[in-house]
Amino acid sequence: MLRSAVLATTSALALLPQASFAQSSSPGGAQNLPPVSVASPETRRPVASSAPRRVARPVLTTSGRKPEPQRDVRFVETPRGPIQGYVARRSGSGTKTNTPIMETPQSLSVVGAEQIRDQKPGKLDEVLRYSAGVRAGTFGADTRNDWWLIRGFKSDDVGLFLDGMQLFYTSYASWKLPPFNMERVEILRGPSAVLYGGSSPSGIVNVISKMPPTEPVHYLETGVNNFGNAYVGFDVGG
Repeated sequence: MLRSAVLATTSALALLPQASFAQSSSPGGAQNLPPVSVASPETRRPVASSAPRRVARPVLTTSGRKPEPQRDVRFVETPRGPIQGYVARRSGSGTKTNTPIMETPQSLSVVGAEQIRDQKPGKLDEVLRYSAGVRAGTFGADTRNDWWLIRGFKSDDVGLFLDGMQLFYTSYASWKLPPFNMERVEILRGPSAVLYGGSSPSGIVNVISKMPPTEPVHYLETGVNNFGNAYVGFDVGG
C-alpha cells in the first residue's frame, strides 16, 4: 500500500511540467511568433534556344523495281509526230487542230508506235485490242481483212481514216495498212460527221502514218509468231 502511494505521488510530480507547459501555451500566456518575410521570386532568364537539328531521314530503297526510263525534257509532242512512251498528251483527230487530249470534248484514245512495236500486231485490228469501247477481231483470226466494232456498231467499212482522209471500202475490197508504217492510231468515239462527213455513228479510227525523221533510221525485224508464221519488217528513212 505504501508502494502504491509512492508511485501515485511520483506520477503526479511527473505530470506537473506538462501542466505548466499547457498553461503557458494558453491564450493568457501566448508567445510572439517570429516574423515571416516572403521574398519575391527571382526573374528567370530565358534560356537561349538552340537551332533545331535536322535529322537526315533514311532513304527508302525498293529492291526489284524497274527504274523509270529517262525522258527527254526537250521533247515537244505534235499530233502527227511520235509519242514519248505509251501515253499521248496531244491529238488532232478530235478537233483537227493541235489540241491537248484533256481539252478535247470527246472520248479519244491514242496508240503510239512504241506500244504497237511492243504488241507486235500482224494487222490493224490487232492494234485496237486494248482500246476502250472497241471490239477488235470480230470474226476471229482473219489474215485478209480488218474487223472491229466501236460501241457496238460496225465501223471498219466507213470508219477507217488515214491522216484524216477516209478509206472507204465495200464488200471484200478493203484496205490493208501495215502496222509498221503507223506512227500512231487514234480512236475517236462518238459521231463525228461534222468534221469527217458520213462515217460510223459510233466513231472512227484515224491512222497517222510515219513522217521522215531528222535522224537516219535503219531498223530490221524478223521473227516467228505462235502459229509458226514467219514475218519480216523494216523501217528505213531519214
